[in-house]
Amino acid sequence: MRITPQHVAVGTVYVIAVGFTLVIFSLVRTPLEAVALTAAALAFLVPHLLVVRRALRGRQPSGVPVALIVEIAVTYGAIPVLSSLSPFLGYNWASSMQTILASAVLLRLRLKAAVPVVAVIGVVDLGMGLVVSGGSVPLAMYNLVTVVVTSGVTYGAVRLAVVSRQLAEARMELAEAAVLRDRDRIARDLHDGLGSSLTAIALK
Repeated sequence: MRITPQHVAVGTVYVIAVGFTLVIFSLVRTPLEAVALTAAALAFLVPHLLVVRRALRGRQPSGVPVALIVEIAVTYGAIPVLSSLSPFLGYNWASSMQTILASAVLLRLRLKAAVPVVAVIGVVDLGMGLVVSGGSVPLAMYNLVTVVVTSGVTYGAVRLAVVSRQLAEARMELAEAAVLRDRDRIARDLHDGLGSSLTAIALK
């Protein structure tokens, strides 16, 4: 099977979403943490993949972004729950999921609305990094950069997939149009040539 830009883009998006989530599972220490994290991860990833799927189809943002609202609720609602089980687990959930959430915001909302929301998510992640690290600016900046870069890469990968598909469809339409033009030209030539021959025969 030939690997296309669409395959690369889709793979990148899914690897980012699933990869960030799986990393958090390496921090689980008890069965209760595993159950709580699994429930939160599923509640987050299902609507996230729906947002990605919609974006990959090239559909324009419209209507109430229900899946995105669910993602936001799960992202911030799970923080106190997971933090009560393990502060380190709760912080890593917040940091990783806010990064993926920023990607979903860019994919689901119009850019005019999405960019300010992503900025707010980045600032919240920056603030959490400062609080948890006791004022460590490098760690906090790392969180902010991760949000910006990862969401940008995800958005770019999805746009690449959509545009490459649209280009392939346009090439197919152009090829079909070229075939139709050739058929019309051959038909005209045949008509003109046959008409001249019939006229000559009629005169003779």
